[in-house]
Amino acid sequence: MAELTAPFDLGEGVLTWPPEERLLGRFGSVGLNLGGDAYATFPDAPIGALARMSATVLEVRQALLRPDPVRQLAPTTPEAGEEIDLGIGWVFRPDLAGQGHVAIGLAPLAQYWRGNEWLSPTALYRAHNHYVRLTLHPYRGFTTDVTQTADTA
Repeated sequence: MAELTAPFDLGEGVLTWPPEERLLGRFGSVGLNLGGDAYATFPDAPIGALARMSATVLEVRQALLRPDPVRQLAPTTPEAGEEIDLGIGWVFRPDLAGQGHVAIGLAPLAQYWRGNEWLSPTALYRAHNHYVRLTLHPYRGFTTDVTQTADTA
């Protein structure tokens, strides 16, 4: 298993996610469109590392997603320079459509298991279709136990 000890830049591009994620009924992975039909493939990603993934907005673009009333989601507009936390979990690189590894995702930790929202849907709707820098950060634990600090959790 890989260990992440420093931020790891995955690349820059227009944030999207594979259509197969919707077919699977989950928000688990994202991709970076590099222009036209070209997508980042993340060959050096630290697969298996525990990480936090963020998207830093470099250029604000038009929202393309329609609101999802069932999930109570709608796109919101970020500001240039804004860092959007997408989620925490184990880094994986799926090949959902047999088109190569054009997505990167985070599988949730067992104690935070969610069957269909591995990444934050609200954050994804905020970051979708904007030009971003996608980064993995070392995971830092947290606790809701008021008698413990994050360092002792």
